[in-house]
Amino acid sequence: EQTKKPVDLVIAIDTSNSMNGRKIAAARTSLVDFINLLDDRDRLQVIGFSTDVFTMTPLSELGEKRSDITTRVSAIIESGNTSLYDAVDQAYNDLLANGDPRHIRAIVVLSDGMDTASNHSLGEIENLIGARGEDSGESIKLFTIAYGDDADLDVLKTLAEITGGRQYISDPDTIYKIYSEIATFF
Repeated sequence: EQTKKPVDLVIAIDTSNSMNGRKIAAARTSLVDFINLLDDRDRLQVIGFSTDVFTMTPLSELGEKRSDITTRVSAIIESGNTSLYDAVDQAYNDLLANGDPRHIRAIVVLSDGMDTASNHSLGEIENLIGARGEDSGESIKLFTIAYGDDADLDVLKTLAEITGGRQYISDPDTIYKIYSEIATFF
């Protein structure tokens, strides 16, 4: 554990109306379980997105805020539309500005739908996050979770692959398994 490279991680969770019922309940529970797999020294930021993008906790060491962030995640309620591209934009720019390049830097995005409310376009986000040049090996990796039948599989796959990350397909029955698999990267 002492030799493990620290992680700077931003988690973006879709809180739009389409996440209602069992979907949001399973997403909340599995996200808390995922957070509990992380080390106290890892730095975590959690953002939610629906019509707007909002920061639930800024990027800082998890140990000092673990209890607070699990309480906040457990209280997520769904409303509004889906600003997927704006959420990726904020997560990426926040991690670029506040993350430590010596750490593993990653973003995990869970969404069950298509972007319906962003100010940014897919092309703008692709230009922003694409791994380039000699620094691409140390670039920010994006892991996407297509959650449910209505998720935009093509967009989520594109966003993950352009950064050297990976896309996962999940539903309320398999979400914990997916988060556990992602945790192995850190």
